[in-house]
Amino acid sequence: MFFKVDFTKAYDSVRWDYLLDVLDAFGFGNIWCKWIRGTFSSAKALVLVNGSPTIEFPFHCGLKQGDPLSLYLFILIMKSLNMSFTRAIDEGVFKGVHIHGSTFISHLFYADDVMFIREWSDDNLK
Repeated sequence: MFFKVDFTKAYDSVRWDYLLDVLDAFGFGNIWCKWIRGTFSSAKALVLVNGSPTIEFPFHCGLKQGDPLSLYLFILIMKSLNMSFTRAIDEGVFKGVHIHGSTFISHLFYADDVMFIREWSDDNLK
């Protein structure tokens, strides 16, 4: 059984509180976290309505597209998802499949897509 997750607009959907928790879990110090928080919490935008700009408004989530730091922050978030899923496998919550008796596959990550792979059974559908 395959279950594919496509994180559409992945950068736009990153919650800042979760990102800061991930940074803390990976051992980033307070100074680094404060600096990184400053890079994304300072983001503001405005919209043109009939050719006239609106008042600037702040963003409350997401990473900046095109910012080199955003790539690395997103990789850390995906790494945390991978680690959480690996822990679920180790604890027997999720079981992958054995291919030809030796290769074990449970999940695959590529860019902003994840594929979860599990043996087929009627119990998996409950």
